[in-house]
Amino acid sequence: MIFFVSVAISYAWVYGVYFFLGPWINAFSIPVFLLWIIGVFFQLLFIDKFIRTEGKEAIFIGVLKLILGFPIVLVLSVVSIFALSLFNSYLSRLEPKTFLMDEIFAGRVRVIYGEECGINPPIENGRRIFQIPENGILIIQPEFEDGIIDHEYYFVDNDGEKTNIAEYENYSDGTKTIPGVVWEV
Repeated sequence: MIFFVSVAISYAWVYGVYFFLGPWINAFSIPVFLLWIIGVFFQLLFIDKFIRTEGKEAIFIGVLKLILGFPIVLVLSVVSIFALSLFNSYLSRLEPKTFLMDEIFAGRVRVIYGEECGINPPIENGRRIFQIPENGILIIQPEFEDGIIDHEYYFVDNDGEKTNIAEYENYSDGTKTIPGVVWEV
């Protein structure tokens, strides 16, 4: 019975959050409905276990355990959700990539993924190396993958010396760009 009540409460909570957030509820990177069911289930199980007592002293002790126990269950629920989010981020991380461009390059960079006629970029020191040609169009065989990215960008001079290109974060629209280079996928 506790399970069905927790599903009903969680469904009502998700619907209420959706009512306020609308499609923004999809911004959660974790399955919130499932986690809310689990959290509410354990909270109701906890309440059921400690409220079933007899006698005035037992009721006082049960209420005291409930008052002191609720923050513990709440903290454990938040820590569990955070741990699951970190685990999900760990599983969805992408292969690290390094993009190399000629030092005088300025313009658009276009990377076309998943083409049989494309090259298979080499891997050096655990990073896939993308050498951007002069025309800015790189065609590669690997398919495009989304997830947490680990990219490094370098300008390379005629002697092969790399100069790290710092990304510029645009806080108004939440994007990161490289000065003088426009990226397209």
